[in-house]
Amino acid sequence: MARKQRFSRFLFLLNGSLFFLGALTVWPSGRFWLTLVHGLAAVFNGVAFLQFNHPRRKPMLNLLVLVMNVAVAGAVALEYYWSGAQYIQYAWAIAAIVSVIALFVQARKAQVLPG
Repeated sequence: MARKQRFSRFLFLLNGSLFFLGALTVWPSGRFWLTLVHGLAAVFNGVAFLQFNHPRRKPMLNLLVLVMNVAVAGAVALEYYWSGAQYIQYAWAIAAIVSVIALFVQARKAQVLPG
């Protein structure tokens, strides 16, 4: 497996883990919708991680999962920033930035972007 593929697969695992931990963190506060979004993002990333090298996988689905990752991680980073959290917002911001990088790598691989 090439380095770019290992990197992209690792990002699905990393994002899925972060979203799962985020769901566990938000659950006690009673914010049902945010918990649901985190949980769904964790499940989709887990499926993308497990199906990464499957011969019938669709590259466009990976791109959609990555777009969702960027949106959810960015929104969570902003929420933590606005709530005055100490350092956790930086982890979410890094996850969003790395997901943007993975999105471009996957888009170029799927030949959606030129290059």
